[in-house]
Amino acid sequence: MSNFTPGPWRTSGADYRRIITDRGSSIVARVLNGESGKIINERAMADARLIAAAPDLLEALKDLVAQAKAPGGCSQCAPDTEAAEKLIAK
Repeated sequence: MSNFTPGPWRTSGADYRRIITDRGSSIVARVLNGESGKIINERAMADARLIAAAPDLLEALKDLVAQAKAPGGCSQCAPDTEAAEKLIAK
């Protein structure tokens, strides 16, 4: 996996569509929408929340893979574990 800005990240700004780090408010990303309207704006804010959760989701996935592969872990989870490892490597 490529290096990325360490988390945690959070949304910020009046519309909560800016993603910043908790360490110094460095901007990681901005979610833009080319249209106006309440539904589009709500979708953009939901996208921003999902992006902000990415570092935490990655760590949780890594923990689940480690638990599944540990002695006494989930042997029948191999296909899911392999799929998770491919996602982690993206």
